[in-house]
Amino acid sequence: MGTHCINYILFVYDILNSKYLMGRQNTDKIVLVTKSSQWKVNEFLLSEASRYLINLIVVAPSDSSNLKGTEPCYILYTHELYIDGLGSSAPRILTSWRNGSLTRPDVEIFSKKMHTGFSGHRFITSVAHQPPYVIKRGLDENDDIEWDGIEIRLLKMLSQMYNFTLDVKAAKNDFYKSP
Repeated sequence: MGTHCINYILFVYDILNSKYLMGRQNTDKIVLVTKSSQWKVNEFLLSEASRYLINLIVVAPSDSSNLKGTEPCYILYTHELYIDGLGSSAPRILTSWRNGSLTRPDVEIFSKKMHTGFSGHRFITSVAHQPPYVIKRGLDENDDIEWDGIEIRLLKMLSQMYNFTLDVKAAKNDFYKSP
């Protein structure tokens, strides 16, 4: 099976409606071109829906583009993901397009995201005793279950590398437990 690249350019009148157009996109590059105001663009980039679009650029007209007799100017936005432990994102202006060129041509449009990891975001994972992958060791001093095993150690290592907190819970369904 060959590799293929799927990227999207979507033209939407109201950017807040774009959340209905696509599902999660982890690797594909997405350019949303909209007529929405900078306030709506910022609202969208702060929303949970935009966090599912990792490589996202939004192109929207500048408020100064409404002046008669001036060349239209378009602002290129993106977002910073996982800026805090709650998983929030923040809008960021990359550059603008004016008079046929970028005002900051040296800016990397699709820059690497999450270069500081997940900023301590808490991920909850459900596990069941399945040696050697997950091993239930007993209870700790707080009466919480102590977990070990290949998968648990791997998750702990990843949490250190990518700056997130891991909360391991016992599976509630007996179907997943080892015999």
